Amino acid sequence: MIRLLIRDQRGARQTSLSGWALGLSLVAGAALAGTVLILGIGLALLLAPVLIVGGLILRHKLRKAVAEMETRLHEARRQQDGDVIDVDYRVLDDERPRR
Repeated sequence: MIRLLIRDQRGARQTSLSGWALGLSLVAGAALAGTVLILGIGLALLLAPVLIVGGLILRHKLRKAVAEMETRLHEARRQQDGDVIDVDYRVLDDERPRR
């Protein structure tokens, strides 16, 4: 038998908890913990493939979009290459003093 000291608004009082009540409480707590664990594992097993497939699809779409953007960028650079005039610049020193 386990003795418990309970303090509340009415004050402090002592009560006891029998062995079978303690055992029943432990079994109920373990059953509840096991149920939550099994539900969590089941949910993870259901969601993991969905998330993996979704991630693979998203990865494919992003790679395709990046490849398309790179292609457009290279095409734009090729079109601009005809408009560039290449010039050599030379700095001429002047005789005026610098400020």
